[in-house]
Amino acid sequence: MFSKMHKNKKCAKIVQIPSSSARMRECKCKICMLCYDIWKAGTGGGEMGTKERYVPDREQEGVDGTIRVSYKTCRAYATSNVEHSHPEYELYYLVTGEKTFYADGNVYKLKSGDVMLIPAGVQHRSVWDSIGALSNRTVLMFDDVFIRPVLELDMEGNALQMLSGEPKLLSLSTEGRSQFELLMKSLNAELANDHVGYMCMSRMYVMQIIYCLLRNSVKGEFYRERRRAANMNAVMRYLDENCNSDITLNALADKYYMNASALARSFKAACGVTVINYVNLRRVEKAKSLMESHSLPVSVVAEMLGFKTTTYFERVFKQNTGMTPTEYKKRLKTAREER
Repeated sequence: MFSKMHKNKKCAKIVQIPSSSARMRECKCKICMLCYDIWKAGTGGGEMGTKERYVPDREQEGVDGTIRVSYKTCRAYATSNVEHSHPEYELYYLVTGEKTFYADGNVYKLKSGDVMLIPAGVQHRSVWDSIGALSNRTVLMFDDVFIRPVLELDMEGNALQMLSGEPKLLSLSTEGRSQFELLMKSLNAELANDHVGYMCMSRMYVMQIIYCLLRNSVKGEFYRERRRAANMNAVMRYLDENCNSDITLNALADKYYMNASALARSFKAACGVTVINYVNLRRVEKAKSLMESHSLPVSVVAEMLGFKTTTYFERVFKQNTGMTPTEYKKRLKTAREER
């Protein structure tokens, strides 16, 4: 049971802490909260998976390279991240929930137990499939400088081959999932304790995690999704470039010489969302960008992005972000004032 309540002042979220002292330890980061065993949240821990969780990242950065471990349980909203890339490799493990990744011109559908491997420098973004549902995820990121010493021990080059090339969607077997979670938990503990040789041990754990993926993943779903998505890439690019326009399903079908119903089914199967929802997602992204860089009224932003009414824009924005455009602007203003 939960016996303590703790308010994280930085993010204004209420975090419930399990009463078992064995599950608690004082966090070393600047955010005033207590850590707990995140693995219970996603693997049968009962009540621990029913609330939003914000666990401080474990991060090391310096001459020995960069490694970052991040855990999060949160309400999933459909808004996608802005397309981005980074110099680190990324292993995104979805504990619970469903998510769609757009990376390197392909679409990848993640379900519970899947790992998305994003090579360094690859442009990508993602979107939750189930709006409002609680989802757990774990992210491991590390750069070339960090992993190079142990890659040199891999004479066959299997680990480098796994990390190189195109993004990969890997579905873990039941046994593989247990091994992966145990290794991630051990890595997190190693980074948290700062014992003698912790960087060396952390490198070894990351190498074991890579080999765990090599030995226990099933690639069939990745290849099926990739083939299905390939036909929709041109449609997606068109929508990305013209999302401010008044786009109808029939006009889109005529442009690509397809039946409207067939296009709708294929797009939903490949992208995880309907055509209109995808267009609205892109519009919301642009709206956030406009509000971040310009002091424009909400009505003007709505008109610029092709929404017929401000009311409809406000409803779409809240559906995809959990807040109204006005609330989002207030949050931006507060953040600027605190800098």
